Amino acid sequence: MNEPDDYMVKVKDWRGRGYLVNCPGAIHEGLVIHGYGGSSREMLCLAVDLSARLKLKLLVFDLPGHGGACGEPLTHRAARRSLDSALASFDKPSFFVGHSLGARLGLEAGLGTAVLISMPGKAIFAGNRQELMRTLRPRRVNEAGPFKGLEEILAGEPCPAANTLLLRAAHELESVVSLTAAWEKEGMPCRKIRDSSHNDVVSSAETAEAIAAWLGANLS
Repeated sequence: MNEPDDYMVKVKDWRGRGYLVNCPGAIHEGLVIHGYGGSSREMLCLAVDLSARLKLKLLVFDLPGHGGACGEPLTHRAARRSLDSALASFDKPSFFVGHSLGARLGLEAGLGTAVLISMPGKAIFAGNRQELMRTLRPRRVNEAGPFKGLEEILAGEPCPAANTLLLRAAHELESVVSLTAAWEKEGMPCRKIRDSSHNDVVSSAETAEAIAAWLGANLS
């Protein structure tokens, strides 16, 4: 049986570069930002799930060099312009959910509440080259060279938001594991998502449940 239309989450195109996900009667507004080599489409199911559970209005958008914004090369400056444009689309955005590179970029928005999924610390490209290319997927990104835009955005030191939840996959990049361990020692709420890897953690039901429970308790 179909739900009444008043309870259906609406998904609209956003400038050909993402999606506006809106639950009627939405209480809070926020951003959902994909990771390096990803796209807004990869984050859409998570956004719809969260919107329906918590009555949220969410903007899921493509970063430069990715998806619908692939014509513009990925640089830190271009990514920041994209972030500022997304923020300007809302009246009072209060939080963001970011994956990997998107988590690092989202912290620059200065929002009070953040959910960081598989967020790396420093740019570390050591180890098996084939595995690294498969995990980070640079061939999907328009940039000056493999990992160039990624290195620019990861150059600084990440600073957590006032309210921050840090999630990591069970099978992770070294830079994600080390940052999570360091922030957990400082008292940051952290959680490992079972049976997941760096790229598929955003599609895990456990991830959606953990985020919904934490945001439900921390959005005022």
